[in-house]
Amino acid sequence: MSVGGRLRTVRKELGLSQRELAEITGVIPNTQGFYERGKRMPDAGYLEKIAALGGDVTYILTGFRVQVPTLSPVEADLLDNFRECEEADQNAIRQLARRSAELAQRTRPRARPDNPQGAQVA
Repeated sequence: MSVGGRLRTVRKELGLSQRELAEITGVIPNTQGFYERGKRMPDAGYLEKIAALGGDVTYILTGFRVQVPTLSPVEADLLDNFRECEEADQNAIRQLARRSAELAQRTRPRARPDNPQGAQVA
């Protein structure tokens, strides 16, 4: 599939008509049609607006979907708080997290051929 075809796919995923997307991105409807038919290539500013809508610009350009991991509310809160910290505090938090993970790995039951998941067995 071409850039234009992938752009059409993303537009439809966003639930927009050609006219609606053209209005949002600041192009005329004919230009939107040209993009989707491969007669013209969209510029960076246009693609930025697609990304701001939640469109997968990497997919439009390359044909490859990007899997973006989503954070749980707890993870998002932790990250927001981390970003508010001073650099020295961020370094301390990273060190604490690293050491906690290392300790968890050492104390976690090890997998064996008869217990491949490392599950606790009575």
